[in-house]
Amino acid sequence: MLVSVGFALLVKANLFEVLSRLDAPWDTLGWARFDGTGLVRASVLTDVPSALYGAGGCIITGVALGFGSKFWHDVLDIVFNARESLKQWTKRVKTP
Repeated sequence: MLVSVGFALLVKANLFEVLSRLDAPWDTLGWARFDGTGLVRASVLTDVPSALYGAGGCIITGVALGFGSKFWHDVLDIVFNARESLKQWTKRVKTP
């Protein structure tokens, strides 16, 4: 868990920022980027509350990653089975 949180902080993998930029999620990664003339800091580093928001998002992302692929596969199976059960239930309710 600590390794995944550390990695998320290292690369600034903030789930909230990634979800807000689904058109180009790779633009949200990194604490700084090279713009051709020099390094430009991420906008999250402009003030303390923004930096805390960014670090908190990275910590939450790291914890989620720390659960591992088996956990997320099981969660998706549960969601899929629930969806299939709901479809079956709605079919039974609609047919008299």
